[in-house]
Amino acid sequence: MKLRKSESAVGTASRNARRKTPEMRRLFGTYDADNDGRISSGELDSIMKKLGLEISEDDLNGMVRSVDKNGDGYIDFDEFLDFQESLWADNKNGSGAGGDSEAPESSQHGNAGADDDELREAFDVFDKNKDGFISVKELHSVLRSLGISAGLTITNCEKMILAVDSNGDGQVDFLEFKDLMAADNLLP
Repeated sequence: MKLRKSESAVGTASRNARRKTPEMRRLFGTYDADNDGRISSGELDSIMKKLGLEISEDDLNGMVRSVDKNGDGYIDFDEFLDFQESLWADNKNGSGAGGDSEAPESSQHGNAGADDDELREAFDVFDKNKDGFISVKELHSVLRSLGISAGLTITNCEKMILAVDSNGDGQVDFLEFKDLMAADNLLP
């Protein structure tokens, strides 16, 4: 029994070290628009709108409540990390699904830069199988885990993908995602 506790403590310490990387801070900053160290339902709403999702105020508040462990009405960095970790754990357990296509090799959209790293991390939340595309099934899985009612049906998710899919392949690649974010002035 003592060995298990020790192994657990080592696993927790290792997980905590991985969680607090600069990349995770940048990803959190993508959502935390006013840089106050917490994500409000308004900031979450802004991101969802950039993704083409119209979410009711009740659903937004429910999303925040589902992640907000300390009950302050916001998502702080640790709560955000716990949520991200749960999404990635779902992916490792096989609940993520995606298309069969390979990731694009060249960019025809926009310029590469520091913002690309933040956008890539945001994109990767949806690209659960890490194939370089957001499929209808992946979008559906993430939106359901967030409690977003617009994502409860595959038909709604198909419509969302079609609205962003500029090359008609039925998926959203990183470049389409980046164009969506730039078009909606999410990027500076």
